[in-house]
Amino acid sequence: MAEQQPEHAYDALAAVALPSVNAPMTIVPEEALLAEQRHPVRPSWNPAEEARHRANVEAAALAAHTKAAGKRNRKDAGPARIETPAGLASFVQQTPATPLGPARVHSTVAPRSLTITGFFLAFAYPAVFLALNDWGHIVFDGNNHAHLDERARRITYVVLGGAAFCLLLGWFWWGITAAVNARKRTRWAVSPTWLPVSYLLVAMAAGGAAVSKHWLDHDVKYAYVGAGAFALCVYFATLGTYSKTAAAVGSESKYFTRLIVIPWVVLAMAGVVAFFSSFLSAQVRLALYLVLELVQGVYGLTMYQAMAAFDRACAGTRLTRADDDEAIKHFLKIPRR
Repeated sequence: MAEQQPEHAYDALAAVALPSVNAPMTIVPEEALLAEQRHPVRPSWNPAEEARHRANVEAAALAAHTKAAGKRNRKDAGPARIETPAGLASFVQQTPATPLGPARVHSTVAPRSLTITGFFLAFAYPAVFLALNDWGHIVFDGNNHAHLDERARRITYVVLGGAAFCLLLGWFWWGITAAVNARKRTRWAVSPTWLPVSYLLVAMAAGGAAVSKHWLDHDVKYAYVGAGAFALCVYFATLGTYSKTAAAVGSESKYFTRLIVIPWVVLAMAGVVAFFSSFLSAQVRLALYLVLELVQGVYGLTMYQAMAAFDRACAGTRLTRADDDEAIKHFLKIPRR
């Protein structure tokens, strides 16, 4: 009995030190372990929880921005700190900073007003002509040719010269400023040098026609006609270029299209009237002249609408159109990553 005592002591010590030796063991198959390693359980995506998280982040950003704006005039106001997720923070750090809101644009109110002033000075000249006729400063001969005295010529030069000056200067000023503003919105905008080059080419054509009088003598009228036709081609090319730029910046190009179409319609109607002028009475010719004046006024208003719509699009204050709803729906359907 004395020899078996150490054996029982060792058994008791093993039972105390290793209590789980005699416990039942669960054997997991090796295939189950491999399957769990290959296909781990993924957490489920909850869109409501993600939307809630994004709303919390945006609310924190707005609160921090408001707080920083309230302390802007205080010296101890430090930069606002916003707690953002790690992925969003890295994206913000890698993305270059861009200015908020539309880019600063140059004002075009003065050149636009100057252009319209020129239109309506030319529109008002018939009334000035009739007033000069009533005052006896204009005399008609037997062939219905008007002869203006010195005062009538001065007034005519002031009105028509002022109209031409306002039109040319206003259009030149507005065209360069509008091109610079459009360049800030899209790279497909017209170049600011387009209008200066156009003016230079027309001036060279007019100067060449004036100089050609020394060689053409009585045929110099053909040179003037060619210079005028060249000026019209440059004018319509300029309207077409600004029409494409208006479409590129999101403006309505229909006004520029009307500016191109109306002169051709008037020219065609004038040709028809000139062909039948010998069969028309004086009252009919007067009525047609009044219609022409009305068309001139409509043309000036259309010019103003084209310029104003172009400026609003460049400034980012364009009114919402019907097709904008479809664009917003298309934007909302774009998948987010």
